Amino acid sequence: MFECWQIIRRQKFQQPRLLANVSRSLSYIRIEKAGYQSIGSFHSDNVEELIRVPEEKYIPPELPFPEEYSQYSFRIPSSSTSPSNKRPFSNAISFASTSSHLNRQEWTFLNHGAFGLALDVGLQRSHSWRMCLESQPLQYFDRYLLNHLVYGARRMTKFVGARDEAGSLKLREGIAMIGNVTAGMNAVIGGHARCSRSDQVDHGRKVFYFDIAYGSNKKMCQSYHGRENAIEIPFEEDFLPMLQNIQVDLGNRRMNDSDPDSAEVFLKALEAAIYNASNSISKSSLEGSLLVLDHITSNTAIHMPISTIAKHAKEKYGMIVAVDGAHGLLSLPLDMPNLLSAGTNSHNNAANEGYVDIYLTNAHKWFSSPRGAALLFCTNPFLRETILRQPAVVSHGIDDGFLSRFLWDGCRDYTAQLSLPVIADFWEQMEVGVVRKEMQYN
Repeated sequence: MFECWQIIRRQKFQQPRLLANVSRSLSYIRIEKAGYQSIGSFHSDNVEELIRVPEEKYIPPELPFPEEYSQYSFRIPSSSTSPSNKRPFSNAISFASTSSHLNRQEWTFLNHGAFGLALDVGLQRSHSWRMCLESQPLQYFDRYLLNHLVYGARRMTKFVGARDEAGSLKLREGIAMIGNVTAGMNAVIGGHARCSRSDQVDHGRKVFYFDIAYGSNKKMCQSYHGRENAIEIPFEEDFLPMLQNIQVDLGNRRMNDSDPDSAEVFLKALEAAIYNASNSISKSSLEGSLLVLDHITSNTAIHMPISTIAKHAKEKYGMIVAVDGAHGLLSLPLDMPNLLSAGTNSHNNAANEGYVDIYLTNAHKWFSSPRGAALLFCTNPFLRETILRQPAVVSHGIDDGFLSRFLWDGCRDYTAQLSLPVIADFWEQMEVGVVRKEMQYN
């Protein structure tokens, strides 16, 4: 196509000759297409092969521009036992003037939970990629983009707990890069509704969600499944007050995923909703139904004990559990290998296997990437080829594998996703545990 463009520029007013040359150029492209390794017509390496390369053999692609930061001078001070207005994430001037964030000495309010605040390192990297794109669009899309997106996916699996090669490979095979959690939840909820109508999931045609869930997820459930199959679990009025007397350990967020006291409250609400709907549904018909959970609720900021709820829903009813973890990345100690279910028949025989089937998280919130980057995780091969067989936007990669079908959804700005590796490097250099404590105290 670059050859065609050069012909057009040189022979602007010679239309007959132009069309002949363009035709010959396009014929050459069609002949060469058989040798393309990646999705569509991209001259990139095969995405599915790249994501599976063992870590010790994988070579990250080189940046096509100079690196912006060689090191970060800012260090977060050691945490004390109580909040301080001199500490970062508390609008401290010393923090605002460092390389960590844009200089915002004038601001008085930040809402990480909704729209986020992008780190300078991420903005600089995304800007460099955008300049690369605008200086040579064909080279950017055709040669650089997919390889670097795969590198970003691999880097983020490390950030969320990938360790040994076997576990890392399973997680790499189960990661998808998406623009935001809303797009991912459309694929999840819409996919479940589609499969339930075609009997690709056993029995379950229902979707359950708590009334404190994110608003757009409620609307998706009702839109895709129909109001008769979308069952809201009443929680706010009758059960939310019960949580007030439960002490939450801010220093051990991971344990809160399995906290028995708060879990008991959520399970009572779930059981009450199922009992109240028992006239129209039977226990056996719940198998394969979808349960949507929020890791951190949007309006009420409740940390749901997702592990315990998921375990109960799967073992007692055979439900499929999807978690909207939009607020989870960085703010919570995500350990995906232990959180996710691989779809084995017996969890007792599967060491370190969790009960959550699908987990989605945004990068623009607490992870502080530019907007337009999110992750979807599913280590269950069956669900990847049924519920998650069709992304919200179908494009070139639909038949090429899990990562491929989500990776490219059209010609748009992918620079936020391309900035994820440098942001992960930044947070790890800042010491993630220390950063997380600051977030919890402020």
